[in-house]
Amino acid sequence: MKFSSVALILSVSFSGVLSAQEEPVADVAGVSVEDDQHVSDPWEGFNRAMFSFNEGLDTYALKPLTKGYQAVTPDVVETGVNNFFENLSDVGGTLNALLQGKPDAAVENFARFAFNTTIGLGGIFDVATQWELPSMKRISVRRWLPGG
Repeated sequence: MKFSSVALILSVSFSGVLSAQEEPVADVAGVSVEDDQHVSDPWEGFNRAMFSFNEGLDTYALKPLTKGYQAVTPDVVETGVNNFFENLSDVGGTLNALLQGKPDAAVENFARFAFNTTIGLGGIFDVATQWELPSMKRISVRRWLPGG
């Protein structure tokens, strides 16, 4: 069963690669390309097939699943699930703070993660916000840029 699912996904994904014809690109990112010019993209067929597959998956499977989940799940459960994944992102915030050379922010973020994981039952309850522990989730490379 697992193998046949993977084979189906790959065959659908690569079906556009073999049958794709190169076409001129009309307007990409606000840059107009004349009809007599041609932009060569060796992955265009694959990209178009993958985009089409993802679009169909989103339209016919993921959106209905999401709407059904939201319709049957109580708000308190949705909040708990959201808190759980937000708690996991505090690990990334800790690493981000360390990479930016901000040890105080790293300690605060790690404390958030530790409190929410232990006292907040795996992050389902966000006790760190109630205790006003700040969170540093924003990923920024500005510090590493000239003048940053």
